[in-house]
Amino acid sequence: MVLEHTDFRQLRIVSDGALLSPSFEICPNNLSLYLSDSDTAAHAASNRYRDYLGHEFNQVVIDCRNQLNFDAIAALCGTLIAGGELVLLTPQRPSPALNRLIDCWQMRSPIETTSGAIPPSLPTAAQQDLVQQLQDKESVHIVIASRGRGKSSCLGTALAQADNASQCIVTAPRKANAQVLLKHAPHAHFVAWDTLIEQPGSTERLIIDEAAGIPLWAIQKLVQKYPAWMLATTVDGYEGCGRGFAIHFVEWAERIFSRIKVHTLQEPLRWLTGDPLEHWLQQALLLNAAPLQLTHSIDSGVYHASQLPEDALHQAFELLLEAHYQSSPNDLKLLLDEPQHYLYLHVNNGSVIAVAWLALEGPLADDLALQVQLGKRRPAGNLLPQSLSYFMQSPRLATLRWCRVSRVAVQESHRRQHIASNVLNAVRRWAATQNVHALGTSFGYDPGLAQFWRANGYHLVRLSSKQDRVSARYASLWVFPITAEAEALCASLCEWGAAQQRWWFNGQIPSNTLDATTNALLSAFKEAILPLDSVLFACALVSNHDALTFTPSDFAVPQNAMQSLKHTYKADSFKQLSALMRSDIAKIL
Repeated sequence: MVLEHTDFRQLRIVSDGALLSPSFEICPNNLSLYLSDSDTAAHAASNRYRDYLGHEFNQVVIDCRNQLNFDAIAALCGTLIAGGELVLLTPQRPSPALNRLIDCWQMRSPIETTSGAIPPSLPTAAQQDLVQQLQDKESVHIVIASRGRGKSSCLGTALAQADNASQCIVTAPRKANAQVLLKHAPHAHFVAWDTLIEQPGSTERLIIDEAAGIPLWAIQKLVQKYPAWMLATTVDGYEGCGRGFAIHFVEWAERIFSRIKVHTLQEPLRWLTGDPLEHWLQQALLLNAAPLQLTHSIDSGVYHASQLPEDALHQAFELLLEAHYQSSPNDLKLLLDEPQHYLYLHVNNGSVIAVAWLALEGPLADDLALQVQLGKRRPAGNLLPQSLSYFMQSPRLATLRWCRVSRVAVQESHRRQHIASNVLNAVRRWAATQNVHALGTSFGYDPGLAQFWRANGYHLVRLSSKQDRVSARYASLWVFPITAEAEALCASLCEWGAAQQRWWFNGQIPSNTLDATTNALLSAFKEAILPLDSVLFACALVSNHDALTFTPSDFAVPQNAMQSLKHTYKADSFKQLSALMRSDIAKIL
């Protein structure tokens, strides 16, 4: 029979015109959370949703009228307890992404059960078994499950029962994220993860909760400094969606640790089994497993996400989620709502085996390109033309039409068969039909990735000297001109990028006069348009000039150049160093 149970969580859609209705009311207690980017009565803006992970609410209200945040919706659904309600405040004209949320709720199937839904008694048998297994301190335990399954409470209980609980350290993306764990182990010693990294390390055993919210490189450093005991992560809903983290981290852990045990919890504890809100979330945001085979016949080619059959979109998005650590539900929102973002699907035997995420960018108007070059404007979107205009001081490149290859993903069983290269060839042919002047891409530099893109005709034009906080890699910018005009404009930058790469990885500083690129970058630095870390190579190229305080020896080890320069100038801070070097550079320009 069909049963409507009052303890099932629900979704309520409140349209813009209904906000004046007396039927809409935010629960006036501390079990309600209201996020809005425009309402001063809200608890916080929608981008602060991470501050509330680890809490429990019976009502969450998210204002979607000015900005739709899939990450916030996915994460905060996990904080709602049984019988709770998610309220979405929507504009009168919803976007395609918001319409997807609404349609998936309206088309949901009724909950079917043969008996009354009864919340599980706590702790469940699965929890008790997991807590017992976690007492094995000879192994590193990795607990992976969806939100609301009791991971944190199991870790906290296991820690509270440990003989040496006082000799353990708990960390998480934020202390609030470990609230449930700390509730079960109130005497636990919590230390912020970035503080732990700066400390020399110890023999205290390490417990990490909500691990997917911490950069993977940071976790790898932490478990090398402190003996790891327990790590828990959510596999869907926020940050890197957890799935990419789980795959890459477990692969790494199996190589590093002599003994690891991976655990999972299936039964929801914060809400009832068969909860319609959880089913809606997984379906609407494509967080569950994609079908193995397509039910609709579809050819390889370029499509907008909003035009794809559901199963093809699901397979493509699953590939993107699993292939990239920083993938998140907001990626789906972007693909559905942005008209200039496309997916190239490589279909074989009724399955999407490879996907490329493409973004058509530019051209920027001349006046906007100039404002971007001067650092006065940085509107959302158009990553490639804006980066080239600002970081390379090349506004003319921003006036071209670009196709940015955001990501390429191939099914694991089909890798190393040149499929990714074939995809890029097909993308280049499609781009030529869209009046595109050049293609490009940007990614955290990795030797293997760099070799792949170089083999496919892309040229490095910029390598950042500042590590990315999440990936711990150096951002790199690559171009592939496909018209004579673009090739002429990119030629000198390609040579400059190749020289920068040789310096960064081999310490080679070519003898160089003030060529156009070097002069433009140093001039922008002198005028405080570009920061010092963006012009290190330009400084290295003129380091043998007699009028300058710094010398080639300051750049002999590129990764230590900033510290060496700080010592040379006897600067107390990098801000002071930048000011001194600007005055120095002015002598030769």
